[in-house]
Amino acid sequence: MKTDARIKYTKMAIRRAFLELLGRLPVEKITVAEICREAEINRATFYRYYENQYDLLSSLENEMFEEIKKSACQYRNDIDKLTKIIFYKFAEQKEMWTLLLSDHADLSFLSKIYAFFEELFAKDYSTKESELRYRFLLSGYSGIFDYWVKNGMKEPPEEISVYLKKFRHQLVH
Repeated sequence: MKTDARIKYTKMAIRRAFLELLGRLPVEKITVAEICREAEINRATFYRYYENQYDLLSSLENEMFEEIKKSACQYRNDIDKLTKIIFYKFAEQKEMWTLLLSDHADLSFLSKIYAFFEELFAKDYSTKESELRYRFLLSGYSGIFDYWVKNGMKEPPEEISVYLKKFRHQLVH
């Protein structure tokens, strides 16, 4: 049990140091040495858990998505509730999502968000038109999320969910 606590603490220190640096520097300018210096660990400790700064960034992204999936999985059959839960979860981690969508992080992150929405809202297509409509909606969800985060998440998640519901219903009907 003691080892688990030390591992959690070490990973937390590495992540906190990385996020602090990511707030100031693009990921490609961050070195493992800088992360280690900020986290007050040695390089061998860092490499025990991560290959490099990109692996660490990817790990953070994946954990954020997994956390939301766990919360949202029970609402898969109710798109409106699912949307609301997802945006509330995004709001709970506002600072992290803001960093992950910044110019300092992975520039392809928005495409990962699209894939995330695609997985959550998985759908069978009966026609070409229904597939295109679905793809259009996914792009809209991703674009609105990007806009919302990059503008400081000023609107409450409930309001964003209402807009998305309205847009979806207008498109479907």
